[in-house]
Formats: sequence, structure tokens, C-alpha cells
Amino acid sequence: MSLSRKILIFYIGLIILFIGTIFIIEKEFWGRGYLKLEEKEVADNIQRVANAWQSEIDRISSSTIDYSIWALVFG
Repeated sequence: MSLSRKILIFYIGLIILFIGTIFIIEKEFWGRGYLKLEEKEVADNIQRVANAWQSEIDRISSSTIDYSIWALVFG
């Protein structure tokens, strides 16, 4: 095996090692932060939907009580 071929294999191995290291660092450090951020965003969205549904239920409940009183009086 010639020297240039050995150097080429060494550089390819070094590049693969470098890419693997970057991938692991990204996964361990930045990946966790994004996961926590996404979980918080999902929880906020769920709370927002629950509040919207509760508001709609309160509005409908108020309307039905108003109409039920009229039905009892004039029914």
C-alpha cells in the first residue's frame, strides 16, 4: 500500500471521526434543549385549547340558562 493511499485512508477516518463527534455533541447538548422547548410549547398549546373549550362551554351554558328561564316563564 502506497503512502498516499495510507494518508487518504487516515484523512477519511479523521473526517468520519470528526462528523461523529459533532453529531454526538449536537445530540447530547442541543437536542435536549430543543426537546424541553418543544415539550413546553406542546403543554402551552394544550392549555390554550383547554381554556378555549372551557370558555365555549361557559358561553353555551349561560345561553341555555337564559333561554330555560324564558321557557319556564312563558312555557
